[in-house]
Amino acid sequence: MSLQSECIVLFHRCCRFFPPIMTHFKDRSFPRFSRCHGYLPAGGSDEVTIVIPTSEHWPRDPAEFAGKHHKVLIENLTVPPHTTPPTNPDSASALSRRIFKSTPPLTRMYCKLNFILPKLVEASLVENETSATV
Repeated sequence: MSLQSECIVLFHRCCRFFPPIMTHFKDRSFPRFSRCHGYLPAGGSDEVTIVIPTSEHWPRDPAEFAGKHHKVLIENLTVPPHTTPPTNPDSASALSRRIFKSTPPLTRMYCKLNFILPKLVEASLVENETSATV
C-alpha cells in the first residue's frame, strides 16, 4: 500500500481583521508547507501550498496514517502597531519568526487546519479487480 505521487493542495487564507496578523504553521515535518511563517496585512489574503509527500516519506506506517484525520496548529498574532510592514515574503517570514520568539504563548490566537488522507488500496487488490472486470 502506498501513495505513489505527491499531492499538492492550495490553502487560501485571508485577514478580515483591522490589524495585520502574523501566522505560524506548527508542522511536525508532515505535511510540508510552502512557508510556515508569514505576514497578512489588514484585508489581505494569500495562498499557502500544502505538499503531502509520497507514503514512503510518511513518519508512520501508511496503513496507520491513511484514512485518518490529521491536524495542523496555526498560531496567529496581531502585529505590534509600530512595526513597518515587510516588503517581500522572506522579510515577512524573518519578522514573523522574531515576533513569535519574543511573545508568550498565551497572547496568541490558535486555529486548526484539519485534513483527511485518502485510504490506500493495495496494488494486488487493484490488479485483481481490473483482471476480474476484463
